[in-house]
Amino acid sequence: MSSAKQANWNLGCSLLLTVVLVGGVFFYFRVKNTYNHTLQPGQSVEIRVRPRADQLEYSSELILEKKDSQKIKLSGRDVWSEQFSGLYFEVTENKIIQLGNDTELPNNQKDIQLVEDGIVVSYLGKKVFDVTKSKPYTITVTNVDDKPAHFKPYVVNR
Repeated sequence: MSSAKQANWNLGCSLLLTVVLVGGVFFYFRVKNTYNHTLQPGQSVEIRVRPRADQLEYSSELILEKKDSQKIKLSGRDVWSEQFSGLYFEVTENKIIQLGNDTELPNNQKDIQLVEDGIVVSYLGKKVFDVTKSKPYTITVTNVDDKPAHFKPYVVNR
């Protein structure tokens, strides 16, 4: 191969490698930030739940990782329950039930408060909510605090 062709080949390979690397870095940061949300006060985002109801046994979970302790409201369900907590937040009946002894509890739970059309969460960290339903639906997440709220929600359908 002549030196001119070799130089063009090297330049072409270098450009291709550069484009692939820049594209890979862009793709990595795009995917990494896909599920991160920052809501200003009053803003909302909808999360779609698509259960695998065609399976014999199916379940859906909302994994909500909060980056701060700002208050956000979750709505779109009649009953909310944090996985393995034994508490059911019944929105339509406006009561909190302890599983097992079926006693009604006061609306003064530490990190989750029952409100008119959902629950308000103010914890820091990650919690898993059971969001199993037989048909697709949406969950609305609204910032009800006076500061921006940062969180990462995702739904797992099993």
